Amino acid sequence: MITKTLNLSNVSTSELHAELVKRWAVKEIVFSPEQSLSMTQWEKSCRFEPLPTVQGPAWILINEDQPLRGVFFCLSS
Repeated sequence: MITKTLNLSNVSTSELHAELVKRWAVKEIVFSPEQSLSMTQWEKSCRFEPLPTVQGPAWILINEDQPLRGVFFCLSS
């Protein structure tokens, strides 16, 4: 089997975002500038730990594909 490695370090975040939202297993949640979002993350200590509050505008990508299930954040500046 041949494995090809891609270097994505020179690809802009907006280009990565635009490509990811096209994927069938990726969901996008958009927050307007007036909205804020409080988040938590699950810790190995079996409890939720708070993360800093995100103030919009923000785009949240949720990857529901296996085995790379996770959440990716793409925040505007």
